[in-house]
Amino acid sequence: MGSRKCQRCRIPQDCPFGLLFGRVRTLIEWRSYEAHCTVFKQDQPAEGLYVIHSGRLGLYFESEGEKIYLGDADPGWVLGVVGTLKGSSHLYTAEAEERSELEFLPKDHLLSLLDSHPELAPTLLVTVAQRSNELIAKMLKRREARNTPPGQS
Repeated sequence: MGSRKCQRCRIPQDCPFGLLFGRVRTLIEWRSYEAHCTVFKQDQPAEGLYVIHSGRLGLYFESEGEKIYLGDADPGWVLGVVGTLKGSSHLYTAEAEERSELEFLPKDHLLSLLDSHPELAPTLLVTVAQRSNELIAKMLKRREARNTPPGQS
């Protein structure tokens, strides 16, 4: 069984979600959020996997009463994997910056699918690492731009 590229996410290599979502199409919940609506909150238990279909989410966490902006998640981004697989809470808050539609796969269905198709797990983990690296790169660029005096590049 091989994975295939799909239009659902922006994973550059073969996509585990094309196969994953094709097999569980009836288990996917479509969720719509208006601008400024919270998709999930920091420290809230992770309940499943989200794939952004349209719109944009802002990601941030709160520390000592201050909101620290992490970056944006656009169509194709996959969120909630780490917390769902670990059985833990979200590390950050995701809020719709504009009207957004997301696909949601509940935790029990995701875990059942990974139990029956363990070959999906490595690609899923690579995807999580890749998205984390992209987010860190965005944060570093923003910090660098903030610390660069005007007229210097």
